[in-house]
Amino acid sequence: MLGLTYLFIVLFLISSIFILFAIYKVYKSNVFHINVKSIIFFILLLSISTSIGVIGILILEGHYQMNFTFTIYKVFFCFYVCGNNVATLNCALLIFERFLAVILSKRYESVSAQKFVVAFNIVAYLTIFIVIFDFPTSLVPLFTDQCILIIATISFPIHYHLHRVAIDKARNKFKEDAVFSLSQQYQNFENSKIAKKMIPFIFCYASCCFLNAMCAIIRHKTKDTTLLEVTKIITNVILVSRSIFTGIILLNFTMKNSIFDYVHSLFQKNTISQDITKHNNYVKEVDAHFNQLKDAWI
Repeated sequence: MLGLTYLFIVLFLISSIFILFAIYKVYKSNVFHINVKSIIFFILLLSISTSIGVIGILILEGHYQMNFTFTIYKVFFCFYVCGNNVATLNCALLIFERFLAVILSKRYESVSAQKFVVAFNIVAYLTIFIVIFDFPTSLVPLFTDQCILIIATISFPIHYHLHRVAIDKARNKFKEDAVFSLSQQYQNFENSKIAKKMIPFIFCYASCCFLNAMCAIIRHKTKDTTLLEVTKIITNVILVSRSIFTGIILLNFTMKNSIFDYVHSLFQKNTISQDITKHNNYVKEVDAHFNQLKDAWI
């Protein structure tokens, strides 16, 4: 089991390096609104908190057989739980921010909530840290986390529908007020771009969080040591996967075109090159055939 512990530590370190690169790209990026940028920045930063917590727990459990009776163990556990819970809160905040972007599309470009996002994350992190440190085995933060995530996931299709309605209204008003409509059309275009990129992120993050919650509930209820070890391994796999996918998908937010568009274009280029090769081979065959006919005629 110690070998598996080292493997997970290495994987979490690699995923953390990737997340740090994504944080740098988000910091340098200017392709989306400052509010979206701030929330994505904190989601990535909180992924680092989760990784630090898990790495600390793996080392303390694997080498020193520590548990919740040790203060240092509880501190790393708080890093892990706070990273998970506050990141989920930020996912919900991102969807709420997108609602505001649709509702206030006329003047949203001038609306900045960066200070609120920073204050929200600091207060949420410290509050959850204190609660978990005093009650480390409580499932209340877990259930709260899942309820918020369910509400956010359900709200996303509603947001997408409102966004489509806003686009239709902007198009209908274009002839009446061209200047106003152009400004609103720009905001609607940005909303469309971000909404499309949010779909894989919400799906991936929600799936990992629900699976992680199931494992946590099983660990809380069971006394079977084998099942406990299995759920711990599954949890670590889920967390590493989520960390990597979060980095990839949120890195995709910083690009003017989607990563998936680039992948699609690569396949397209490959298809075009194959078609050209087939065409050239066909032309050569036709030329060879006519040369044979010419030789036979002569």
